[in-house]
Parts: sequence; C-alpha cells; structure tokens
Amino acid sequence: MKTWVAVVIASVCLLYSNLWADYPVINICVGVSGEQINPDVFSDANGTIVVWEDARNGAGNLEIYWTDLNDPNLINNRITQTGSQKLPAISQNTIVWQDERISGNREIYVYDLGGEPLAILADSVHQRYPDVSGQTIVCEYYNAGFYNIALWNAVTSSYDLLAPAAATQMHVAVSGNTAVWRDDRNGTGQIYRCDLSVLPYAASPVYASASHQQYPAVSGDIVAWQDVTSNQVTAYDLAKGRVIWTHSVSGVQTNCASMSGDILVWQELRSGGTDYNIRGYDFSTGTYLDIAASNQDDQNPSISGRTVVWQRNGTDIVGAMIPTPVALAVTAPNGGEMFLAGTQIEIAWQMTAGQAPAAVDVEFSAQGGIQGSWIAIAQDVPFDGTFVWDSFADVDSQQCLIRVKDADDALVADVSDAAFTIFQCSPQLTADLTGDCFVGIEDFAQFALQWLACGNPHDQACLSN
Repeated sequence: MKTWVAVVIASVCLLYSNLWADYPVINICVGVSGEQINPDVFSDANGTIVVWEDARNGAGNLEIYWTDLNDPNLINNRITQTGSQKLPAISQNTIVWQDERISGNREIYVYDLGGEPLAILADSVHQRYPDVSGQTIVCEYYNAGFYNIALWNAVTSSYDLLAPAAATQMHVAVSGNTAVWRDDRNGTGQIYRCDLSVLPYAASPVYASASHQQYPAVSGDIVAWQDVTSNQVTAYDLAKGRVIWTHSVSGVQTNCASMSGDILVWQELRSGGTDYNIRGYDFSTGTYLDIAASNQDDQNPSISGRTVVWQRNGTDIVGAMIPTPVALAVTAPNGGEMFLAGTQIEIAWQMTAGQAPAAVDVEFSAQGGIQGSWIAIAQDVPFDGTFVWDSFADVDSQQCLIRVKDADDALVADVSDAAFTIFQCSPQLTADLTGDCFVGIEDFAQFALQWLACGNPHDQACLSN
C-alpha cells in the first residue's frame, strides 16, 4: 500500500470537486502552506483513513497527518510534533513512518489509531521506507554497508533480515504474507519476493530478465512493477507462474505503482509533457481507468479498496473514488431455446455487479445482432428481472438474440450468450394434434385417447359426440 516521493499540504479538507480529473476529485488537504506529499490510504467498512507527510510547520519540521474521509470531524489530525517524520504507510489501525527526531538516526515509529501508545521499532542501525499490512511491518534496514529488507519481529522486538546480501534492496511493499522489493544483487534491479509464512525466510526473483525493474506493488498473487529498460508496467501472477499483463505506450514514463484487490494504479508522464497523470487497470474486468488526466502534476498514487489518493503539484493531497462496476446479464433466453412464433416468451435478467437501475429497455434481433437489426420490444421496464413478451408472429429465424440495457445508460447492457430459435409452424405437420407445432408424446396421448374412445367411427357413442 505504498509509493514514494516528497511532501506538501492544505487547509481545506473533504471538499468534493469535478475539476481536473476524469473522476470527481476529493480535496483531502489543499491550500495549506508548505508541502504535503507521500500519501497512503486504508479503506474498509469502518472508514477511509488517509495519511501523508506534511511540512506546514516548516520544511525542517516534517510531520505525519491523517484524516478520516467518512468523518468530517476527523480532519488534519497531527500525529507527530517534533523532528522530521517521512513516508507514512497505513493498514487497518496501524500507521508506520520513518522518523528522524533523534539527530542522525532513522527509525521506524508506529502509531495505533485504536488508542495504543506510540511505539518505536528502534535498533542500533538505520531503518527507512517502511510498509505495513495488518500487523506485518517491513522496511529497509542498514546491514553491513547496504540497505537490506527486514521484517519487524514483535516476539523478539528486533528485525529479521529476509534475504541479506551485499547489495542494495529497496522499494519494499507487503501484502498479507508476501513481501516484494527491488534487489540489486545481480548488478541490475530485479523484483524479489519472500513468503513470510515460511521459515527460514528465502527470497527469489519474481521474473528474471535483463531489464531493470523497480517500484513493485503486490496484492494477492499479483505482483506489478515498473520495467525501466522497456518503459512499461508489468504484472506477474505468482499462482500461474507467468506474466499476465504489460502496459507500454511509446514516449510515456510510468512508475510508482500501488495495488489493492484487482486494481493497480500508477503515475504516467505523457510524451512531451511535464505533468504526471494517474491511471489504473482493473484485472477483474480488463479495463483501464483514467483516474486523473489533467494539467496538474499528480504523483505518488496509493489505493485501498476503490479509494485512490495522490499528491497534486507537490502541495496538496487529493483523491478519487473508482466507481463500482455496474453489469447485468441476460439469463433467458440465453441460447439454444426454441419458441413458436407468436407465443409468449419470458425474458429474464439479473445484476452481476453494482446497483440495479430503476428501469431497462428490452430489444430483439432476428439477425444475430448485426448493426441495425435491433428492434425495441419494451422500454422503461421496471427492474424486477423478468418481462413476458408476446413474440412476433411473422418471425422465422435461428439467429434470435435478446438485449437488455439500462434505460439511462446504454453502456450497461447484455445480450443472450448464444442464439435461440423462433419458428413458424409448417402446415405439413399434420401429426401435431395439440396445436403447439411440435410432434411429441403429448400428440400420441391425444391420438390414443381418441382411438380408445372412438376407435370405431360407427360407434353410436362417438357419432353422438
């Protein structure tokens, strides 16, 4: 849940605006003197907490501030008051940061929003650039002339090195039991991973290549990073053991990734531009998200749930909510069914994501859905999931489809998965005794009843009926 940069600040918090972004901007901390930078965010059912690095009291007195986006009474809360504090990260109620209040020392401090007192995860050497997931805290730890990645051991009150090496390790991120970082032991930056649930700790490259890799992000089984050599963002699935996605645009610089659930966010500098934009990708839907595409300099994004925060122009902390996907699905007719023309057909649908619209439009195509073939059969139908349609009596097609769409948003729509048939009854089908245009056991039953009752046409009982 972390990215890297510097700091800047604001005086007005939690004001909503539609300026400067493809999604409405949440002004978290804007208009305050000095720098506010390096935000991080954690969101769950209890609220959405944003932390950042703040220089409103002077560049030499950096402090950690936090706010709850769901509680307007909890804004611009200062955690620290003395010295220099940088690079905060948050998970659940736990906030960690790099603290330099003791001259010459870099130490990791911890603050619990639940009321626990401030804790100092100190050691005899420098620690910096922390990250946290639940109660798991990792950081860069100075070891024999190099910064290596270490895990805070609450039992021994000391740090455990994950993969000690005579090389620089940096940009650590943690999610659950997986820690990832940039590792220079082979002469070029490679993304390494370590399973924190397995002892003794062992680290290995996520995806070995000749390219320089940095700024990793991790969520579940997906690890993403910036590939400097090829100037792209790469995502690798640990469970599948392969690269599952890359993003590369000619002339575009991408870095500083953050990930939550299935959504990855990063900052992107367009060719010839001087300002970064914030973009995202949803692996669950395969869609790009233009979160902040403006003439502002937006950097260091962080995401939790569907809340994204970032620093703007080095002086403000802002954010946006990624809309929850809305999707519906046609469930009937959904392919393979056969209906007699002119009979009633029950059309059914359901929501698969998001909130149901108030009403839908229902359309029909007898030509496999080709452009111009859709015919409206019902409009502004209340969203109760079904509609009974008196089908057209003159249709005779094996390429029939139904489309249901939000009456107010045509992009929210679905079509039958496969074609179904509406057919005409052939006059040559003389064995159809029930009138349903099918010859089946019901027709044989009708024949048998008449034969048993009136097998002899001269039977007086039959003649009288």
